[in-house]
Amino acid sequence: MSKTKKVVKIIIAVILFAATFLLMYLSLAPKKYTLEVGQAAIEDIVAESTIIDETQTEKLRKLAQDKVDKVYDEIPGASDKIIGAAGIIMDIINQSDQKTSEQIQSDIKDATELSLDLTTVQSLVSLNAENRNNIKINIEAVLKEVYKEQITSENLNAKREYTYTAIDKTSLSGKNKTLAKAVVNKIMAVSYVENAEKTQLAIEKARAEVEPITYVKGSKIVAKGEVITDEKYQLLSANGLLDGNRLQDIILGGGIIFFTLTLLLMLAFYLYQFEKNIFNRTAKLFMILCQIIIYLALANLIAKVNPYLIPLSMLAITLSLVVKPKLALVINIFAVLLVAFAIKAETTLIILMITSGILSVIFMKRIMSQSAIYKYCFIIGIINSLIILTSDIMLYSLSITTAIKCAFVLGASIVSGFGSVGMVYLWEWVFNIPTSIRMLEMTSLNHPLVKKLMQNAPGTYQHSLNVSSMAEAAAEEIGADVLLAKAGGLFHDIGKLENPNYFSENQSPDNNPHDLLKPEESAEILRKHVHDGISLSKKYKLPKHIQNIIATHHGMSVMQYFYHKEKCFKENVDAQCYRYEGPKPVLKEAGIIMLADSCEAAVKSISKPNDAQINEMVEKIFKLRVSDNQLSESELTFAEINQIKKIFICNLNAMYHERIQYPQQDEKEEDKDVLADKSKELTDNKDVSKGDANENKDSAK
Repeated sequence: MSKTKKVVKIIIAVILFAATFLLMYLSLAPKKYTLEVGQAAIEDIVAESTIIDETQTEKLRKLAQDKVDKVYDEIPGASDKIIGAAGIIMDIINQSDQKTSEQIQSDIKDATELSLDLTTVQSLVSLNAENRNNIKINIEAVLKEVYKEQITSENLNAKREYTYTAIDKTSLSGKNKTLAKAVVNKIMAVSYVENAEKTQLAIEKARAEVEPITYVKGSKIVAKGEVITDEKYQLLSANGLLDGNRLQDIILGGGIIFFTLTLLLMLAFYLYQFEKNIFNRTAKLFMILCQIIIYLALANLIAKVNPYLIPLSMLAITLSLVVKPKLALVINIFAVLLVAFAIKAETTLIILMITSGILSVIFMKRIMSQSAIYKYCFIIGIINSLIILTSDIMLYSLSITTAIKCAFVLGASIVSGFGSVGMVYLWEWVFNIPTSIRMLEMTSLNHPLVKKLMQNAPGTYQHSLNVSSMAEAAAEEIGADVLLAKAGGLFHDIGKLENPNYFSENQSPDNNPHDLLKPEESAEILRKHVHDGISLSKKYKLPKHIQNIIATHHGMSVMQYFYHKEKCFKENVDAQCYRYEGPKPVLKEAGIIMLADSCEAAVKSISKPNDAQINEMVEKIFKLRVSDNQLSESELTFAEINQIKKIFICNLNAMYHERIQYPQQDEKEEDKDVLADKSKELTDNKDVSKGDANENKDSAK
């Protein structure tokens, strides 16, 4: 790559980065306001994107959290143990006639783990069995009622007071009530303990159920005349709506730079790795740059009205028609990432952007007329509408807004078709890039040069049609530009219009001008048809790629017939004098045309072609072109060359299959055989002479 091209590519990259950064910054950077706490707003402050008031939301969450009750787990058997403790105490006392109070106190502790004070033990011992039994019965009755509820560390004291009140209401004597309370005071304990993990989950659930205080895009954050509170000031500042926060501006700019550079480098590496023919062509690179910038600018502008009005298919359709569908899909994904980030697109819209690009690429590969573009855009719009409808149904958000969005995407899709066609013509005019629409026009057979071929060189016209058909099939097989190959085949021999009678397909059997010329003179006339073709292509302003095909369709191959004819008279003949001047083909489509031109002419020269002869001739032509290094500069791979060979054999067998001979044709066919035999005698390499120059086969006759 030359230094100039490198500089140009750097300039293109800088322009793309600068323009993309500027558009994204303008889209993402919010409007700034100059305000202070206590100052009245002089205008409505509106959210440019969805904003959540985290401060107020946190207050609501804290209130919800404070209302959450602790979660407790029951202590297994705790209630029964507590209720039964009074009976155990009385049973121990009833069975301890010979024991001291201290011993009874110790036995109670061992049995119940309760430490009754010695005074209470002595008082209970002093009572008769009936009184002790009454105390037990009343305590158990009260505790059974109390422990029907949860007794926790938080309500234990309150429940204890409630139990005292319940004892006071019993029929016990005053002394016995006092003893019952003393026992209850020691017996009562918690029956439920807090589960911290469950409590925390309950708190988190309560906080999560709080709806955030949200300002959606377009809603007022501060009304005109409203006094700015400290909370509102913090909200505006946190969302970058106040002047003076340079750090936020730097962070935003740095984020955009990182995001944009990452995507640009990914795109550049992809082009360098897989699309070097695009990467090395400055015009196409600059066109792609302009298309991305226009798409991003349109998206930013239209999104302010409604993002569903963005012509989502325009970029993919335009690039499919100008470059090729596969590359268009990759660039569309790159652009979708930029646009989605810039306009903060919702999920449904991002899905529509991606599906629109995929559908556009699929449909544009099938384009055979300009009207088909509009038809397919309408279909894409219908599919996008169905996606929106399905999405809203699944998200339970079906409403009148759904119908409006469907109408918007359908209209935007139709606009995409017209916009794409306009952009294609613009890029063709500015960069002279052969687009699919231009190629469609040129393959319609209405071009003045094609009409001239039909009138003045009908044999060449028919030959060109055959080559065009073969090249179209081969290009489709290997994934090359089908329309360029088809148009190239149609125009590759237009140089023969200057001297049509010097080419065999336009001659009558008894009129061959080459009979009166020396071989080197004949070779010069044949060589000249390439120059004449280039001149005519420039005069009629044919696309540069077709001009390239015209210039390279013979490469630097040898005019075998005249070369071998000269060798019949001289021993030492310089083959270079009988070579075309080239250059050799580089484009895949140009390589296809070279092979198709030679194979069609060679097979046509066979008097009675059959499958075996056609196969053999095509094999020889391909072998000769490869061995002569005529495809050494071509983008074609060996695998693709083999694919092309198979397609040519199939097509030529269909064109020139052996036909049934009628009686009246026998004599003519015998005459043709005689003429063919004579042609073989004039060359040492008879098969090759047939294969290389159908233009002069009648000269051999």
